[in-house]
Amino acid sequence: LVILIEENFLDKNLCEEIVKFTIANKSNMVKFRDILELDFSNVEPSLYEKLCIKYLSFLAQRNIIVFPECVRLVLWSKGSKQNLHFDNARDTTALTSITYLNDNFVGGKTFFENEVVVKPETGKTIFFNGCKYKHGVSQVTSGFRYVLAIWYSNDLNELHLKDKGFS
Repeated sequence: LVILIEENFLDKNLCEEIVKFTIANKSNMVKFRDILELDFSNVEPSLYEKLCIKYLSFLAQRNIIVFPECVRLVLWSKGSKQNLHFDNARDTTALTSITYLNDNFVGGKTFFENEVVVKPETGKTIFFNGCKYKHGVSQVTSGFRYVLAIWYSNDLNELHLKDKGFS
């Protein structure tokens, strides 16, 4: 797996539901650089579980056996961007996915060092190893960019620790 782009991975109604949830919980979001993030796993367990099953089943069908170690709803406002970078994740992080929850904004394209550029479209998901492949986000010049970002691990010891309440 280098970069897997899956069109319409989540349907538009579900994406809209997640955006509404994000807006309703904006006061709980944490500022990181020039974006806002919400730890999705702790605030909406039923929707979180439904999404995890969808993502993990999709990956398992491709013989990629992982589990989520971090799930974030991310809000990018006008002016937000991220230069080329590797994910600063755990040593056990094996995969990243980014799902566009809306596309009614300008800019905010995901781009990779190898010149692959992904145009945001509601429901589209990109799967890649963010610790191995440099990637970035072009500046949002109008509107708000909502994404669901998930980092995955294949280390069962991490799964055991998470079940015990450790992060």
